[in-house]
Amino acid sequence: NIQGIIIYSMFSTLIEPITEIARESKIFVINDGGEKYSVNFQNIINGINYMQYRSIFYSFKKLDGLMVCSPRWKNFATSIGKESILFPSFMPKEKYPKLKKIKNNKEKFRVIFMGSLSPREKPKTIFEAISLCNQLGYNFKLIVIGKQGFNFVQKISHNLIRIKFRNNKNIKFTGFISKTKKNNLLKSAGCFVLLRPSCKETFHLFPTRLPEYFQTKRPVVISKVEPFSIFYKHKKEVYFVNKNNNSKDLADAFIDLYNNPKLSKKIGINGKRYAEKNYSYDTLGPRIKNFIDKIFLIKNLEIT
Repeated sequence: NIQGIIIYSMFSTLIEPITEIARESKIFVINDGGEKYSVNFQNIINGINYMQYRSIFYSFKKLDGLMVCSPRWKNFATSIGKESILFPSFMPKEKYPKLKKIKNNKEKFRVIFMGSLSPREKPKTIFEAISLCNQLGYNFKLIVIGKQGFNFVQKISHNLIRIKFRNNKNIKFTGFISKTKKNNLLKSAGCFVLLRPSCKETFHLFPTRLPEYFQTKRPVVISKVEPFSIFYKHKKEVYFVNKNNNSKDLADAFIDLYNNPKLSKKIGINGKRYAEKNYSYDTLGPRIKNFIDKIFLIKNLEIT
């Protein structure tokens, strides 16, 4: 006996037929999504922009509620009169050891990036920052975790970056690796880096890898843009760099964290505490359950 459906999609082609069937069956439908794709040639040609904007202007209004990952989507849900719950992401349950103090400049300070090197990740800025640190005599290493080149744009971006920085021996690509190897690399990080441009796509999205970074108690260097600038404070839960994503500013952030182990440790601990308070299963589980129960109750009142 199905009482409700949760749709993980931002596209009208999936939302509309499911909501039509659900209405006939008198069951509730909730959407769980986050992406707001940029308007560009590729997204226009493959229909992504059409499917999403049809959802925004029409399909979402057929839903009973929305599960959203950013304040922008929360405000949107309110604007169309829909019940909603904000929860950016879940924090994994892995436990990592305490942060080791780096003793001298001969040890490798690892900056770790996890994900695909798409243009929105600002890979050129990250690679230039590491190169600047190396030129200044800092023995920093960048480790890029994950398979690269999932689509044409990502392949071009990845290949251009590899060609430009092919002579830098302090940049390593792991490709796809096992969960155990990934976790071992994460816990070896001096810091993590996550950059985003200041645009609508960024404002509406929340990277699911961020709570995973927080879980390690290592500091995260991140662009000062929404929604991060709403959730966190500089040198408290994260280390912010300017929204312009300048490579020198990023290099300075890496160096500051390396030269200030107490600051690095403080940010890592505060990030973990924030994640435990806001992204843990124990925190979000009851909130989500209460939200779904509320939607179910409202749906039943409408039917009766």
